[in-house]
Amino acid sequence: MKQFCTFSLGILFCSSLFAQKDSAMAELTRMRETLSRYQPASSAESQYVTLKKTTYDSLMQLLNKQQQQIGQSHTEIELIHKKLSGLNSGLPDVAANPPVYFELGSTILTNEGAATIKHLVESNGNNKAYEVDGFTDGTGNKDDNFRLSQKRALVVKTYMVSNLKLKPENIVVNAYGSERKVCETMETSCNKQNRRVEIRVKK
Repeated sequence: MKQFCTFSLGILFCSSLFAQKDSAMAELTRMRETLSRYQPASSAESQYVTLKKTTYDSLMQLLNKQQQQIGQSHTEIELIHKKLSGLNSGLPDVAANPPVYFELGSTILTNEGAATIKHLVESNGNNKAYEVDGFTDGTGNKDDNFRLSQKRALVVKTYMVSNLKLKPENIVVNAYGSERKVCETMETSCNKQNRRVEIRVKK
């Protein structure tokens, strides 16, 4: 009796550890097979056998409930994947590239930034259409940040037209100010990442 109770507690403990559908289903199958060996005959009448049968029925109900929950979770995961696929299909057909970074409050294109733009255009071609998005960090007021992000984006567009021979009509400029931050803290390293221009290549 003691060994059976210990075995039962072990099964209850294991059932709470299922994390993945496949492994959980395999564990449920193994537990069903193990429990089947303890199922009493219907003609048994002793208290001991009755207790075993009650325990068996309770454990089987628990296993069935666990199996149902695993199945529901799997269905929910599939639904989320479908929703994400739908959201992804509604996004612009563009490719992300390394940002062009700016110093605090500055619209001056650095040598490193110019090299980033040049590499991007040389890799994709100057006959492609591009979107240039300007951003700032969280310092300053909202209106100033919007104008600053717009100026940064225009500086990048000017460089692409003047130095890399792109057609102005193939470059769309967007300004977002301090919105769409890469990170939210006010630390120096974070602010540096937010002072950027992102160039996206339309496929």
